[in-house]
Amino acid sequence: MSSRRRADKIAYWILAAMLALTFITSGWPKINPDPAMVERFADWGYGAGFSRLIGVLEMLGGLLILVPRLATYGAAIVAVVMLGAAYTHLATGIGSPAAAVQYALVAAAFGLFRLRDRWMPGRP
Repeated sequence: MSSRRRADKIAYWILAAMLALTFITSGWPKINPDPAMVERFADWGYGAGFSRLIGVLEMLGGLLILVPRLATYGAAIVAVVMLGAAYTHLATGIGSPAAAVQYALVAAAFGLFRLRDRWMPGRP
């Protein structure tokens, strides 16, 4: 294995681990009945059940990112959830959508690079 290919693999796993950790840890307070999180979702007009759904999707996406064959799907899940979060912030005027947009872009880029690796394995 060339040193460039090795560096690519290391960078991939570092980014995958960071994304997975981010979404697994942010999903947990939404699944586990955290009163502050339930209140935040209520302020946005959503119920506790929706909070749990978002938590499950975030954790599922984070876990799938760690499975190379499923990483693109995991990235797509969290990117869509983050776009929904950005919309919620814009529509309600509560909070800033900036972080959600940034996470959506990073997750989408990760998923696209992973997809490229699957469809073009011999790329230069």
